[in-house]
Amino acid sequence: VEATVKCDTAYYYSESKRWKLTGNVNIKNSKNEKFFTDLLYWDQETEKIYSDAYIKIEQEDQVTEGFGFSANQNLTIWQINNTKGIFSIEE
Repeated sequence: VEATVKCDTAYYYSESKRWKLTGNVNIKNSKNEKFFTDLLYWDQETEKIYSDAYIKIEQEDQVTEGFGFSANQNLTIWQINNTKGIFSIEE
């Protein structure tokens, strides 16, 4: 299992092979990172996941938030736009 996904509503558009997930979208990937947003798209043809909505990602040692997001379909490589967060810093 690469990731588990929960959301309020999921739409599948068969012609474009794209999923639209809305409402309380919660994802946990194989690295135990947790993703929280209200809107997420998964394009099966390009194998990309993306959104322009607010997103929060919780990792073991940090929390990152922002607006706009893109990732590979396994959610192991991702990028957040307009970021802010809480990060660990060694002194």
